[in-house]
Amino acid sequence: SYSKRGLGLSLDAKRIDNMDYRSERDQNLQNLMINYLPALTKQHAYALATIYPYGTITTGEMGLQAELNYKVKKGSKLGGKYGMGVLANFSNVFAIDKQQINDSTQISTSGTLGYTSDFFKVGDEKYFQEFSLEFSKKVTKKLKIIGFETPVSSKKNKETPFTETGMTIRLLINLKCILSLLPF
Repeated sequence: SYSKRGLGLSLDAKRIDNMDYRSERDQNLQNLMINYLPALTKQHAYALATIYPYGTITTGEMGLQAELNYKVKKGSKLGGKYGMGVLANFSNVFAIDKQQINDSTQISTSGTLGYTSDFFKVGDEKYFQEFSLEFSKKVTKKLKIIGFETPVSSKKNKETPFTETGMTIRLLINLKCILSLLPF
């Protein structure tokens, strides 16, 4: 992370491999999970952008997220009287590279060591990708305009290939005006 007045930059990366801990090991899906593994994606605040949140793949994933915050100065041509905020975020999540232990054992076969994996090698399968751009501008003391665009691409399930026509939200644009009539 890096920040100075009016500018902030954050880069995050993670690798998860076999992080599925449960209070009963026979359970599946979301039943009896002990650990919480946060997704390395932007946490949206607006209802339209939260329709398809990404869930961490406990059996193996590698993710990268970059976020840039910029505050346009008050009094400038673009900033106006109150200034303006700009936020850009990029998230990308891939599978980890999994190699068979030997020729006769399939990857993740029960009762075996499962697979081998080079720590820094990214797999071929893409799980999630998102780029979001958000602008916030205070127009008057009581009126603030927030606009954002968020194209999201995600895999529906293991059998569905990652394509732009899968679970894709194209140009999610929401212009939200907040008019606060009551003092807080």
